[in-house]
Amino acid sequence: MMDYSLSNIEITRDDAISLVLGQNLETILRDLNNGHLIIIRSYLNAEVVQSLRQLCSSLIDKWEDEYMPFDIGIPNNKRVHTPRPESVVPAYFKALNMYPWNSSSVNIFNDCMHLYQLRAGLVGKSAESFISHYDSGYAARLALQFYPENKGYFKCHRDPYDIHQIAIPTIALSNHGIDFSSGGFYLVGQQNRKVHLDSILEPGDAILFHSLIEHGVDIPTSVNDPKFLLDDIGLLSCKIPGRLMLLCAVNQLANSQKSFSHV
Repeated sequence: MMDYSLSNIEITRDDAISLVLGQNLETILRDLNNGHLIIIRSYLNAEVVQSLRQLCSSLIDKWEDEYMPFDIGIPNNKRVHTPRPESVVPAYFKALNMYPWNSSSVNIFNDCMHLYQLRAGLVGKSAESFISHYDSGYAARLALQFYPENKGYFKCHRDPYDIHQIAIPTIALSNHGIDFSSGGFYLVGQQNRKVHLDSILEPGDAILFHSLIEHGVDIPTSVNDPKFLLDDIGLLSCKIPGRLMLLCAVNQLANSQKSFSHV
């Protein structure tokens, strides 16, 4: 068990990449173990953020569940996560799962490669074992997760923590105050204090926190006055009605005999 320290460590994308390439991750590891939230500012540029928001917008009315066992070669697929009796943690959100073996996913995996190298390096692993070789019995999964306004949520939980994982990078893709007004992502500090954090994040910021810190997503409340915004590359970005994020996950392959907690 670990509490959020209420301290945030901000670094630039270039600094994060330099630490990854230099295999100099001791400072980040220490900050995670001290309960700090690490924010990598503008990890994804505005153009990539715009493309992911547009992708979500194009799917909002077409988000049916396409469950299939997780194995090498499956196509990218959509999921609708709803509370079920067998659910370990109750949640309602929609996800587009993308895999590194699909040609349509190559660019976004390239964009997120340093985050995968970071999460692997923190536990002394190689990202290639689940990005390209899959000899570990696990594979990478990028999940575009959408929490619809006035409905989406993920109850408070902790992520698996073992020799394979200390933190899961996620990337904010929402405009707080435009896409939704309250609720959203939170970490839990001392005395079970919830600290909502979307208001300090910009679209494209990546975050990491220790897997043992409780966290979740409260229902994003709608903004009464729908708005449009002009982003910094001059493209018109439509409002996304809810909270949107990108999760850099790793999961056990369906045919693997190795033992590893769900990520």
